[in-house]
Amino acid sequence: DDGAYQQAVSFLEQAFTIQNKYLAHDHEASIQLLNDLEETKVALG
Repeated sequence: DDGAYQQAVSFLEQAFTIQNKYLAHDHEASIQLLNDLEETKVALG
């Protein structure tokens, strides 16, 4: 379902944006989070 996919991606991107603000000082954690987001997008796609 494309709507559910878009909703999930939107949610994950919001979560990433919020978490990235707090992890800006922690580059490695930010990279890991971005990798997780990409993997989730691929899995949902």
